[in-house]
Amino acid sequence: MSIEKKGGGGLKYNYEESINKFKEFFQTYHDPKNTEDLKPKYYKAIDGMVANDEVSLLVDFDDIIDFDNDLADQYLNEPNLTIPAPNEGLKLAVTEQIHPQKEKKYFVRVHNLPKTHTLKVKDIAEDQVHKLIQITGVVTLASYKDFYMHEAMYSCAKCGEYIPIKSDNYFVANKPLECTNPACGRKGPFKIVDQYCKSTLIQTLKINDFPEDMKSGEIPEDFDCIVEGDLVGKVLPGNKVEVVGVLALKQTTVGRGETKSPVYTKYLKGMHIRPIGVEEELSNITDEEIEEIKKIAQTPNLKQLMISSFCPLITERDYAKYALLLQAFGRPQKILDDGTKIRGDSHILLMGDPGTGKSQLIQFATKLSARGIFATGKGVTSAGLTGSAVQLSDRRWTIQPGVLSLADGGIAGIDEFSRMEMGDRDAIHTALEQQEVPQHKAGLKVTLQARCAVCATANPIHDRFDNHKPFTEQFNLPSTIIGRFDMIFCIIDDTKQDDAIAKHVTNVHAKGNKVLKANGEIPIDLMRKYITYARKNIFPEYDDGVLVSIQEWYKKTRCQGGGDKPTTATTRQLEAILRLVYANARMRLSNKIEDRDFRDVMQLYEEARKIMIDPETNNFDVDMIETGRPKSQRDKITIVMGIIQQNDKKYNGEGAKTSEIYEDARAEGIPDTFIRKTIEDLKQKGDVYEPRPDRLKLTLI
Repeated sequence: MSIEKKGGGGLKYNYEESINKFKEFFQTYHDPKNTEDLKPKYYKAIDGMVANDEVSLLVDFDDIIDFDNDLADQYLNEPNLTIPAPNEGLKLAVTEQIHPQKEKKYFVRVHNLPKTHTLKVKDIAEDQVHKLIQITGVVTLASYKDFYMHEAMYSCAKCGEYIPIKSDNYFVANKPLECTNPACGRKGPFKIVDQYCKSTLIQTLKINDFPEDMKSGEIPEDFDCIVEGDLVGKVLPGNKVEVVGVLALKQTTVGRGETKSPVYTKYLKGMHIRPIGVEEELSNITDEEIEEIKKIAQTPNLKQLMISSFCPLITERDYAKYALLLQAFGRPQKILDDGTKIRGDSHILLMGDPGTGKSQLIQFATKLSARGIFATGKGVTSAGLTGSAVQLSDRRWTIQPGVLSLADGGIAGIDEFSRMEMGDRDAIHTALEQQEVPQHKAGLKVTLQARCAVCATANPIHDRFDNHKPFTEQFNLPSTIIGRFDMIFCIIDDTKQDDAIAKHVTNVHAKGNKVLKANGEIPIDLMRKYITYARKNIFPEYDDGVLVSIQEWYKKTRCQGGGDKPTTATTRQLEAILRLVYANARMRLSNKIEDRDFRDVMQLYEEARKIMIDPETNNFDVDMIETGRPKSQRDKITIVMGIIQQNDKKYNGEGAKTSEIYEDARAEGIPDTFIRKTIEDLKQKGDVYEPRPDRLKLTLI
């Protein structure tokens, strides 16, 4: 292959010159920032690549620009003609530097392209076709790993002549037109000889725009990215990625036939792909912003400043805001030597009356996260939350991740959680605790990562909260899910805060941002960077005194229950406290978790703990969350079941009369409504049945 120089706007270097230029680059380029190292910048990198039996070398595109601007310009704008040259230049550099015994193909993986060639999926335009570009997005689908036959070997059925055919098209298989044997010259038939074909591992990834980049009502765009060799299997669905490649076009067909359409779809020939770290998307924090962040951390009333800056449109919801703030700062997941994972993310549930700002609070929480996704429970299914099986164009199946996997490393906000179908809610059990989403669909068994914090809202069954009933009876949520939330806040629409709320809302509507700026709140962009900086750089250690305080609190709380008293705390509450005190220290940008962190979190916990008060006994009972029933109700159920058993024996096993059950239960102080509900529940569970009308009998005695 030879590319001649062209005058004017053509190529400055032909193919052979490009190879030599890249070889010279690898052998001579010195990092201007590193004046101490006498060897070229990529000398050690090449050594390491060969020693680790790798075939790819990562190259900063700025270095190529610094070395030869014309070569870099040619690489960007004529990549189809230039791309083989850097690979060949690297191969020559490796041969002269290492003298490897086994010959291999090597690949140059460039990154950090100029801003003119760095864009989002939705910004791809026609002038980028056949150009080298760099795109960031989220992987929503990954195909199977297949083989692309870049050099096929055919044999003539008549004379047996072998005919090699090279291919540079992923979608069309080239075949011989005629036999190359002069004595034959037939135009077929030809058959492929598998053992002499040369193939490369290949995978197709579907990449979407980041959800947070979409404007209201804007539909996310996607494109296929085809990767080869050691790039295959490097990323998973749900990963946010940075991909560099050449934008190309694929002709579509009409209907089920092979009729070609004038419409072409875009795809990317991937040259380099890497997962973007959880916090890397906001890594462009300037030194001035870091100084401002550290200055904010020294504010005496930091906690109150953060709370007032969190969703400033909503007021008088300080405890809920504080909990969501600590959720945003989070704690890293811990993995023990035996593989046990300790969850670091806190889950927050806001329950209560409509019109109290719950939805706006959790929506703001997702905006603070680099990977925040907001979904409404009424419009999302279990497949939308966890994942679904999708059939590819070749009729094979694969798994497409849902909201929880796409929010991996961030916050998933689920509004109107109680309005979801029961089966859809049950699908997130494992995701909440284990932070994994096992998928067993269409014959596939896949476990997707869901290392995200969940914040959700729920409204009462009858729209308004009743202080005289246990909260578990007022929300259509099973205790198995409620128990997985670290903190639950019941937000009641009462008249005590009317004056403050009225003043705030009217001032915001009348004066807008002037009111918020006058209060000195931190702008959301700076707040997001503050949280990002803390998550990237602050990893505080527990002070021994704090650990002792937490241990003493747990023992003291447990002593308040036990025996005939309700259970007042379990290890779930203990773990929640440990997670939140860590996040509180992070919010202060402190490298040590101190006693003040514990005190602040305990104030928050005492507010969240109010939902555990049994209105019948006015005692704390954690079983209201863990089992869905307070101990007072369980005791009454036990009494009712005992009455059924006793009366059944009185009638020689023919069943207890329903009227007598009510009469005996009333004597124990149990109201008729509770008796009726208990009997219905026992029937539904199969613990009680009717051997004949108006008789009840326990299933197991």
